[in-house]
Amino acid sequence: MVNDRNAGTTQIDVIDNEFVMPSVLRGSIAVDYTDQHGFKYTLEGMYTKVIKDVMFRQVNLKDIPVYYAYDTASGLRRQPIFSGSVDPRLANAYELSNTTKGYRYSITGQMSRQFAGGFGFSAAYTYGMSKDISNGIRNSMESNWQLNQALNPNNPDLAYSNFDIRHRIVATVSYAKKWNERFTSHFSLLVTAQSGSPFTYGFVNFTPQNTPQQIGLAYIPAKGESVRFFAPILAGDGTVLVSPQEQAAAFDRFIDGDKYLRSRRGNFTERNTGRTPWNNNADFHFAQDFHFG
Repeated sequence: MVNDRNAGTTQIDVIDNEFVMPSVLRGSIAVDYTDQHGFKYTLEGMYTKVIKDVMFRQVNLKDIPVYYAYDTASGLRRQPIFSGSVDPRLANAYELSNTTKGYRYSITGQMSRQFAGGFGFSAAYTYGMSKDISNGIRNSMESNWQLNQALNPNNPDLAYSNFDIRHRIVATVSYAKKWNERFTSHFSLLVTAQSGSPFTYGFVNFTPQNTPQQIGLAYIPAKGESVRFFAPILAGDGTVLVSPQEQAAAFDRFIDGDKYLRSRRGNFTERNTGRTPWNNNADFHFAQDFHFG
């Protein structure tokens, strides 16, 4: 409830009357085969489909948006610019509801062998993909909505999840040496390599949509369009230090130097389509068994 006597605005959180807890449908299938030399081959696939997942909206935004010229030039209107609120007594009003959009899958191939002399090894490769509307990992409706990058934050598109694996390699080598009845030594090496964490190209602590969001997606100008987005940088006496053309040329060099960004010319960036460098780890383990009595 909102108290009309309250001099300031307030914020409320509401839950859709039809809201239900998240649920998924998951299936997996695996095949094992061991050849005449003792090598074991495994192929496994897993698929998960969202039945109900969480979705967050800011329902106090007046749904009469306008669009910038760069968004309407192609005939498409993708990034709405909001103005005004439904109820001026409310600063924000966040709603928790459900979506049926979202899925993830993974395919893993593995080969392993244990030798009679104490040696053993295994190697596995996983390819996975995960897409969702909102991962719901944060501790409030506000932060879940504010930090969810989308062209329309109240109707976000299906995009790569924060937990999108993509590529992962795991390899192990082990050796056990039994010196006598009392002493056995174990040696093992574990190596993992995984494609980097997903991230988004866009704005931080700013959004062109005039909303309380803290992050937003960015429009990447088409060839020859960049100069329209820069103003001259002036010295105190009005002298032009850097012209719009010089700024645009530097910006274009940066865009053209990135494979993903140059593919988005004349379009917007997307959530979690960037990748940090691969994460590689190697762990060596030694254990000694002592048998008494």
